[in-house]
Amino acid sequence: MSANVQQLREEISRLQAELADREAALPAHSVKPHQFMVIESLEDEIDRKQKALNDLQRAGDELSREDGNGKRGAGSRQSHVFWFSDDFE
Repeated sequence: MSANVQQLREEISRLQAELADREAALPAHSVKPHQFMVIESLEDEIDRKQKALNDLQRAGDELSREDGNGKRGAGSRQSHVFWFSDDFE
C-alpha cells in the first residue's frame, strides 16, 4: 500500500507543479477560455488524487490499529468489571 501512497504523492506534486506553471503563464489580459479549462482540469485531478491519497492513508491507519488476529474491536478492548457491595462499615 505504501507504494500506492508514494505514487499518489508524486503525481500530486507533479500536477501541482504543472498547475503553478500554467498559472504563471497566464497573460495579464485576454486569457483564453481553454487556458482556464486546462487549469480547472488540473485542479480537479489534484482534488481526485488528494481524496484517493486520504482514503488510502485512512485505510492504512485502520489496519495499523488492528490486533494480531486481524480483528478490530472485541479482541483489543479491555472490559472493566465493577463490584458493588452494600457492606459499608
